[in-house]
Amino acid sequence: MPVSRSFIASCIAVFLVTLFYFRVHATAKATPDVVVIAFFCTAIANGFPDYLSLLVSRAIVNVMERRTRGIEVLSLLVVDTLLTGLVALFSEYLSDICERLLPYAFFAVVGFQ
Repeated sequence: MPVSRSFIASCIAVFLVTLFYFRVHATAKATPDVVVIAFFCTAIANGFPDYLSLLVSRAIVNVMERRTRGIEVLSLLVVDTLLTGLVALFSEYLSDICERLLPYAFFAVVGFQ
């Protein structure tokens, strides 16, 4: 199965955000191990919900193809918007979990000082 463009774009965005984080927070230790851990935490918090949102939207678009009445299409668009909002909330929840786990992963790699 080939890698999708969406996945590649998400990985590039996560990598850039991770590098930006360590550039802005100069006090953080930016060793390669820590950057990799931060990248994977950010990828989990961003990549999984992004893929889930994409699957939901594709499924709704497939259902829309079979609908001809405007009210049906409009109601499916509303459902898609609501489900995408729920996925965004889920993403925020995952981000919070990763943010709490990141210091533990950091200290597991670099040790307590």
